[in-house]
Amino acid sequence: MENIKTIPDKVLKDLDLIQQIYNIQFSVINPDSWIHIVFDENNNHIDGRFIYNMEICSEIELLNIQSYKGEFTQRYENAQNTTLLRNQLSKIRNKAIVVRDFYNKNLSTSGIIATNFYNQSNEIYNNAKLHYDFMKSHQALVLVNEDYFISGVYYGCDHSYLDVDNFVPLPDRYRYVYLGHNILLAEYCQSLIDFVDDLSVIKIDANTQQLVIQQRVLDWLEKETCSCREIRRNNKPFIENANANPLKWLQNRQLLRELVTHPKIKGELKDAEIERQVPLLFIDINNKPLNLAKDKHDPNNPNSSKLSTFLDSL
Repeated sequence: MENIKTIPDKVLKDLDLIQQIYNIQFSVINPDSWIHIVFDENNNHIDGRFIYNMEICSEIELLNIQSYKGEFTQRYENAQNTTLLRNQLSKIRNKAIVVRDFYNKNLSTSGIIATNFYNQSNEIYNNAKLHYDFMKSHQALVLVNEDYFISGVYYGCDHSYLDVDNFVPLPDRYRYVYLGHNILLAEYCQSLIDFVDDLSVIKIDANTQQLVIQQRVLDWLEKETCSCREIRRNNKPFIENANANPLKWLQNRQLLRELVTHPKIKGELKDAEIERQVPLLFIDINNKPLNLAKDKHDPNNPNSSKLSTFLDSL
């Protein structure tokens, strides 16, 4: 079992699960692979198709947005330094946007497979038997294991299918049952986005807003090495640990200035506020709070160019 320790981890796993459900609807049987998790009610491997409604049977609790909101709000209100929290929320927000946008493009009423489904449904609407069978073939039972992975998707089935003799999963294994549609999962993503945005509004003034560095940026700073004349800094990354708080800066203070004053990082923050916050967020190689250097940008510095190019790409 994967060890999911924190609420941010759980939220990201929820979003990964929704993405899995969306992707499965476009899956195709691969004859060269022994792994396939999409079945019909007769336990035959089939291609994925549009899911009109679904029952998600899970070994673990999922999608508990009220609990998540309560946890994040409490942390926000009690935190003296919200850098870690904001970075976590930024990562969640970015992931939620990706999943929501996938739905909007591919599974909303403007998506091809959704359009085909509704057109076919309308064509046979007056034939009760045909329409019932058609709609049933587009409902699905989704089984989720304790590691947040989908172990099976059964089209034409609901949770009663688990009671069938010789079916491997036991009914009491799946303690949580959720009824849903694609759009409800997308609305869950939107709720997360709105919640993160609402938290940000609490500190909207540029003089009190927290300096936030995206997790993607922190990961890059930890992995990308610099070449410089100082032996103690040569072939070392910009920061020691992307998840540390405060962050240990391993390069010179000019590069730190260029990081935190870049438009993609500073946002609407004023320079004076950035200078005030930097010693709270960064320490030097001797574990002492860092202050920004006076701006002495060197256009010929390859490390500066590398940093600028990356930040410009965000």
